Amino acid sequence: MVANSISSGIAKLQRAVQGRAVARAARAGVTLPVGDTLDTLLPTAIYIALVSIVDESLEEIIDTKHPGTEHKNLHARIEFLASRNELRGPRRLHAIREKRNSMAHDSDSIASWSDVEDLFRATQEELRHLGVV
Repeated sequence: MVANSISSGIAKLQRAVQGRAVARAARAGVTLPVGDTLDTLLPTAIYIALVSIVDESLEEIIDTKHPGTEHKNLHARIEFLASRNELRGPRRLHAIREKRNSMAHDSDSIASWSDVEDLFRATQEELRHLGVV
């Protein structure tokens, strides 16, 4: 049931984002590349933004549960929580982080809508495990 609602939500997000982006561009007199190009740019940008939210969430969790400890990046935050057995899937989070890093630094690395859907699932599972959601 959760998987279906996530898939449905991603499909709605995809349509909404594409529609809004095309409409805004049209109002500005710009023609956006639709189809494959838009289906490449949008999920990649969303993936990168969502991983930033995951990063900030882990930072907030650490600040709340372990005040006075500071970890300068997502890798360090994952390692810190994993060393305390607080994460359900630290390897999965590292894979997400690595994919984000690749997309942020390599123009040939892109995300698909399926990648965004997988990220939503993984994030939801991990935040539930941490008691945030």
